[in-house]
Amino acid sequence: KDISQQSYYSYKNNMVVYSAYETHPRWGWENYSVIKLWDINSDEIRQITTKTRLFQPDVSSDKKKIVAVHSGTDMKSSLTFIDAATREINYLPNNDDYTYTFPRFTDDNTFVITAVRNAKGLMGILKIDINSAKTDTILNFSNVPIAYLYLNDDKLFFTAPDRDRDALFMLNQTSKELFKVKTLPNGVYQANYQSKSDRLIWVTQNIDGIHIGKDSLSTLNLQKIDQLQKLDLLYAATKSNQDYLEIQDTLPDRNNVKKRYQTSAHILYPHSWRVSVFEPDYGLQIFSDNVLNNFKSEINYNYNVNETSHTVGTNLIYGGWYPQLYAGVSHTWNRNLTEKPDTIKRWNESSIKAGMILPFTFVPGKTIHRINLNAGVQFDDIQYTGNAAKLYQNESFHFQSTSFSWVHQSQQARQQIFPNWVQSFRAQYRSTINGEYGNQIYMNAGLYFPGLLKNHHIVFFGSIQNRDTLRGDLFSNNMPFSRGYNAVNLPRAFRWSVNYHFPLFYPDFGIGHILYFMRVRANVFYDFTESRSLRTGRTFALRSAGGEMFFDTKLWNQFPASFGVRYSRLLDNDLINSNLDPNQFELVIPMNIF
Repeated sequence: KDISQQSYYSYKNNMVVYSAYETHPRWGWENYSVIKLWDINSDEIRQITTKTRLFQPDVSSDKKKIVAVHSGTDMKSSLTFIDAATREINYLPNNDDYTYTFPRFTDDNTFVITAVRNAKGLMGILKIDINSAKTDTILNFSNVPIAYLYLNDDKLFFTAPDRDRDALFMLNQTSKELFKVKTLPNGVYQANYQSKSDRLIWVTQNIDGIHIGKDSLSTLNLQKIDQLQKLDLLYAATKSNQDYLEIQDTLPDRNNVKKRYQTSAHILYPHSWRVSVFEPDYGLQIFSDNVLNNFKSEINYNYNVNETSHTVGTNLIYGGWYPQLYAGVSHTWNRNLTEKPDTIKRWNESSIKAGMILPFTFVPGKTIHRINLNAGVQFDDIQYTGNAAKLYQNESFHFQSTSFSWVHQSQQARQQIFPNWVQSFRAQYRSTINGEYGNQIYMNAGLYFPGLLKNHHIVFFGSIQNRDTLRGDLFSNNMPFSRGYNAVNLPRAFRWSVNYHFPLFYPDFGIGHILYFMRVRANVFYDFTESRSLRTGRTFALRSAGGEMFFDTKLWNQFPASFGVRYSRLLDNDLINSNLDPNQFELVIPMNIF
């Protein structure tokens, strides 16, 4: 039976008792658990408790009582007894401030045996009378961790460290004799013993995964020991105090001078690089942060697919104040605008910008809100190239740019392609401020929803871009176009798309510590873009549908990188190349909005 949300279980007389996490169907783990009983004979599951913090349960042999560890929000623990019929809960007093683990009923159901940790961090094993709460120490306290208790008749099995590995031990609870049962290079855990068949089951692990093994206890060479081998004190001194005093006498005197740390010291400190994808822009950034972490710098390269232009620049942000101040310079080659089907205007552009940023991050519960407000000015110098240099004069213009972005998302599990719930919105307004007339408004929104199956996602995107008709070439074309088509920069543009993302399989293998394949996933999409010319009044609709397959990897087992292939079926004629093949294949990098 699938009880995959269980955290720990115990089996006795065809009865399984387990603690299971209660989960919201979409929002993940909750901070409480419930106790459930599964009768294997009748295949009936009964929920015994609701919204508790009870873990590591055990059921009595008569199936009438359940014992579990209660872990409180005050970091205190106690033994809890539950009547399986009435569901009445009673807590055992914990006057010694013990931390209880792995409680087990004895066969007569009058005692509970449990491994405990005291206030000093030492662990031992206690035998507790259920009625009187009287305790008897059957394994003395030491600094050795103890786990995975299993009781059969008088034999108590548990796992504890032994030199350089975790070994399986057996304690006779009546005679208090201690035996080392079995050792393996990677440890022995979660033992189970049935005296009638003399069968001992245990678990170990290696590079291929977790393995279950079995032995006959009577054939094993049990080694009787007096006590568990204590662990070495990791931070204890091995020399006497006198030795340390002699060392101190040999140290030379140093006259250290105190002075204020220079905030400008090590102001440039490159530490990492990243590939960024905000379709239609693809870029590479190298990041630097100073020691005080209040001055960030970046060197970047960007390629715009719509214009086939290349940009190199640097950005500087000072975070010592709020709002944060930024400045940057850049140079772009091969910017272009298709004015007519046979006329393309090309130019290079140099830019200087400055402004301020107000970043906000809110984490209410299990969701994350990010808000960014950005305002600045930019000075651009245009140098026309090719045939455009004969028709136009080089010029300079100044403009302001104001943007707002908001992302609200749920937490994301490791195997999810995206978080289940995401709402994103970005708006940008740019206009000239030096007498030249030019403006552009761009807005983009995205909605992410859970798909039909686990780790499937339905994603909707919508984008709008409006610009003036006099100087439409002043601002770069950020409008994402229907996939497969050549992008055009018309005064009015609207685009929406629907995507269905789903995982295909998880390879989970690497090649020579260079490339690690985590997941192969697919996306089925439909795009619709509508552009309008204000001069002619004509409206152009461009539709495409297709599929994508992506490989999610890590370069050098560290840096996340995704790549894939895309097939687009063009349902309309391309505006620039009317003879463009309707079947388009591309090598792509997936969009990343986070």
